Amino acid sequence: MWQSQTVHNAQNNKENQAQRADDKLMTLGMTSAISAALPKPADLVKTKELEESLKPFGVFETEQELNQRMLILGKLYNLVKQWIKEVSLKHNMPESVAENVGGKVYTFGSYRLGPGFFSKKFRIPWTCDDNLLKKLDQKCVRSLNGCRVTDEILRLVPNIENFRLALRAIKLWAKRHGIYSNALGYLGGVSWAMLVAKRASYTQTQRPLPLVHKFFLIFSKWQWPQPVLLKQPSNVNLGFAVWDPRVNIQDRYHLMPIITPAYPQQNSTFNVSQSARHIMMEEFKAGLHTTDDIMLGKCTWNKLFEPPPFFTKYKHFIVLLVTGNSGDHLEWCGLVESKVRLLIGNLERNQFITLAHINPENFSMLESQKEPNSHCSMWFIGLEFAKMENLNVNLTRDIQIFTETVINHAVTIQMFKTGMGLEARHVKRKQLTQYLSLSLIRRERKLSITNRVNGTTENRKRLSAEAAGTDGEAPIKKTRLSEDMTPNFDDSSNASINDSNSNLKRRNLRPTSVQTLFP
Repeated sequence: MWQSQTVHNAQNNKENQAQRADDKLMTLGMTSAISAALPKPADLVKTKELEESLKPFGVFETEQELNQRMLILGKLYNLVKQWIKEVSLKHNMPESVAENVGGKVYTFGSYRLGPGFFSKKFRIPWTCDDNLLKKLDQKCVRSLNGCRVTDEILRLVPNIENFRLALRAIKLWAKRHGIYSNALGYLGGVSWAMLVAKRASYTQTQRPLPLVHKFFLIFSKWQWPQPVLLKQPSNVNLGFAVWDPRVNIQDRYHLMPIITPAYPQQNSTFNVSQSARHIMMEEFKAGLHTTDDIMLGKCTWNKLFEPPPFFTKYKHFIVLLVTGNSGDHLEWCGLVESKVRLLIGNLERNQFITLAHINPENFSMLESQKEPNSHCSMWFIGLEFAKMENLNVNLTRDIQIFTETVINHAVTIQMFKTGMGLEARHVKRKQLTQYLSLSLIRRERKLSITNRVNGTTENRKRLSAEAAGTDGEAPIKKTRLSEDMTPNFDDSSNASINDSNSNLKRRNLRPTSVQTLFP
C-alpha cells in the first residue's frame, strides 16, 4: 500500500504545482471540489494503450452491430404499437382512436450508456421529472427507473466520453476477475456504473488512465457499509419506499450499499454476501497494485485483465451439477443460478466456514462424464475453513435447505420437468480433473505459481516441487499441525436427499438427485 500512496502523492504534487493557477473548481452531486485540469501527454498515450488493450475482448460495438440493434429496436417499437392498439380495441375504444394511440420504447442499462445515447439529441429530460411517478404502481416505477437511473448517472458525470471508456475497462476487469454477477451476490452492471461515476465526479476532464487507477485507490479503502451516494437523496414524498437505514430495519443489514440516484432511491447491491464483499475488497486491492505498476510503466494494461487463479486457491469445493434436457436446460440453469446465493448464505452461517467463494462462470461437464442425451452445467464454490484442531464438518443440512428451496420453487411455478436434476458434491482440488479440462487446470497452476514467485522469494523449493507434481498440490510433510488444519467431513454427510422430493414423486416427476459427499 505504501507504493500506492507514494505514486498517488507524487502525482498530486506535480498536478498542484503545474495546474494550481489554471484549475477551475466546481461541485457535482455529493462530491467536493473537482479538477478541471487538461490531460497531460502521458495520459493521452496511456489512454490510447487502454483502448487498444480492450479491443481484443470485443467491448466496442461495431457499426454493423449498432445498426442491428437499431433494427431490432424498430421492430420492437412496432410490436409495442400493435399491442397497444389491440388492448385499446379490447377496451371498446373506437378503431380510429386506437390507431393514433401510441407508446415509446426506451432503453436502459449498458445500451443506454453506449455511444448512441451520448449525444444531446438522445437526452430525455422528462425522465428526470419525479412527478412522472404519481399514481404508478410499484412495478411500473421499477421499470421506469431503469431509464431514470441511467439518465441521472449520465447527468452527474462531467466527462461522459472518459466515463464510458473507464467503465468499459472496469466492467471487463470485473468479469475477468469473477466478480460481475448481481444474481450470485457480486455487483451487476448498474452498480459498477455508479462506482465509476462516483470516481468520475471528482474530476472534470481527467483521462481514463488516472480515472481507472484512482477508482481502485478509492474503493480499496472504502469503509463499507458506508453507502456510495452520487447525490443527496431527493425530498420527494410520493409514498414509495426508499433506502433509509434510519427507518427500515432491513436496510441496516446491507453490507455494501450503492444507492441509485433517482427517486425512489434503492440499494442496487442488497444481494451482496459477506464472502462476496471480502472477495471484491481483495480484488480492489489487487487492482490498485496492478494499476500502480501500470502508472510506473512496470507492466501493461493486459496485466489488469488477467483472470486470477480460482481452482488452485482452495483445497475444497462444492460443485453444483445441474442436468436437464436440451429444451429445458437453459431455464432450469437460470432458476438454480438465481438461488445459489441462498446456499452461500447457508454456508456463511456455518461456524466452521470462513469463506464461500462462488465462481460466476458456468462450466460444462466433460463429454466423458456426461449421461447420454443430457446437458450438464456446473458451478464451483471454493471453501475456506476455520483453523481449528480436529475439525469435523457436516454440511448436509446446509445443502438440503438450498436444494429443497430450489425444488419447491420449481414445482410451485410448474417449471420442474422430467429429466431435470440437481446434485451437490464435495470435491478436493486433486479431483478437479474429473470435471474440468487438463488445459484449464494446468493454466491456472502455472499462473498461480508465477504469481507467488513474483510476490515473494520464499518457499521457492516448495513451488518447484508443486510445478513437478501431478495433482496440483505440493508434497507437504505431514506434521500434526498440518493434519489438524485439514477438515474431516462427517460420514453422515454421505446421504441422499431424495427423500425430500416425495412431493415430486407423487407428481410422477423424476426426483432431483442431490448428493452431499463429504468423505
